[in-house]
Amino acid sequence: KVVLFVHGYNIDFLKGCRRAAVFQAALDEHQQLLLFSWPSDGILASYTRDEADIEWSQSYLEAVINRLSEIYGPGRINIVAHSLGSRGVFRALQLISRRDGKGLINELVLLAPDIDADVFRSAFPDLKGIARRITLYSSENDQPLRVSHEVHGYPRLGEAGDDLVVLEGMDTIDVSISGGREVTGHLYHLYNDNVRSDLGMLLSKGTDVSQRPNMKQFSKQGKPYWMLLPVEKK
Repeated sequence: KVVLFVHGYNIDFLKGCRRAAVFQAALDEHQQLLLFSWPSDGILASYTRDEADIEWSQSYLEAVINRLSEIYGPGRINIVAHSLGSRGVFRALQLISRRDGKGLINELVLLAPDIDADVFRSAFPDLKGIARRITLYSSENDQPLRVSHEVHGYPRLGEAGDDLVVLEGMDTIDVSISGGREVTGHLYHLYNDNVRSDLGMLLSKGTDVSQRPNMKQFSKQGKPYWMLLPVEKK
């Protein structure tokens, strides 16, 4: 299997390579990690430019996903997308869904996705058929998504708390209390060992969320979601 990793906002090519290498460490030695590097400016103040760049990159991302499917076979690709990169993956998969893309993706993992939550809800029925399993990681401690919420005026898919998105057919994981923190609360997939371990089990072994450690089930409006709890100190 191959993991296609799509980075987020404010990540230039060199930083993207470094962070992909850090993420690779969470996977087993048999997983191949590929980085899709879209042309982010890598500048904190260039958010709107990065939004434009990920939009026009979506057709190239679509082509890469299709080509990987041809090489490895349908259902053999795992896609992991972070932040604004998730929006590019979302748009590319929307394009693919207009054709017969059923079963194309094995695992689709959205980390702190900077996507309009309601837009995602409306498109979700089409996405469900593309991926065997869809997993969303969210947090209410995510400062960049909080800012994006204010800028756009609408909740982002990666926000938790009152804005947590729970959909039938998607595993929603709230990592708000999972333990290790970093300054922005946006890079838990890299710097939170608890989250990295959970991602490793998901991508390397395909372990169901109900069977992974430190998970506690809750419900929202009658639909289940999961809270990743801190690791108990021995």
